[in-house]
Amino acid sequence: MLSYEIGKSGQTLRFSSTVLDHFHAHRQTSLASREAGGHLFALVKGNLIEVVHASGPETKDLRSRF
Repeated sequence: MLSYEIGKSGQTLRFSSTVLDHFHAHRQTSLASREAGGHLFALVKGNLIEVVHASGPETKDLRSRF
C-alpha cells in the first residue's frame, strides 16, 4: 500500500497493493517501451481516496512512446 497527502486539502490518496502490483507488471522498462492506457477505480471514504482496481492495458490498445 502507498499513500500520499494531497496538498493542504486534508485528503489522502492511497493505492492498494493489488493496484501497485498491476502498475509494476505493466511498467515501461526501457526507452523503447511504448505506453498504453487503462482505468483506475477508487472508493471515497471521507478524506480518503483509495484506488482499489486498475484495468488494462488491453491488446487492442493503441500504443505510442508519447
